[in-house]
Amino acid sequence: VRADNGDFVIGGRTWNGTYAQLLGLRVDSLGNQVWASEFGTLSDGEFAESIDKTLDGGFIIGGGKGISTFDFYVVRLDSSGDSLWAARYNGATGRSDDCYEIRVDCNGDVFAFGYTDIASAPPSDLQFWVVKIDDQAFQGIGSPEIDIIPTAFIDTVEVDSSANHELYIS
Repeated sequence: VRADNGDFVIGGRTWNGTYAQLLGLRVDSLGNQVWASEFGTLSDGEFAESIDKTLDGGFIIGGGKGISTFDFYVVRLDSSGDSLWAARYNGATGRSDDCYEIRVDCNGDVFAFGYTDIASAPPSDLQFWVVKIDDQAFQGIGSPEIDIIPTAFIDTVEVDSSANHELYIS
């Protein structure tokens, strides 16, 4: 993604031979490194799938976190590459969830798009999953781990229509 001054900010991962850590990297137009920041732990793999710019000139990175199963992992950065917050979103089944795309709307809300596996045992039953995140709600609280129940709703929603469900967040 392009920063306000024309720099490029990239989401990726580093690898130490055993575990991956999510990486945020900023380079100028000539490819010179401005900053690089690693996020996560060396005991639980993290990786980036998508990045977007926030309204205040910072960045939001979406991807996954886990070893054998994954959860949505979202990291919010300021323009200097420092973490403002990180959140891990996991479904109730203990199966994989993965954030493939992250976008910020004109109100500053973050939308993480991906899948959740709603099956409690193999084989997988993957369903599209969207998580809406209020960026301001997380400012200053650190790194919450969020369980969302239920992980999926059995509804087909057509364009320009809606569906309402109760959602419990712990």
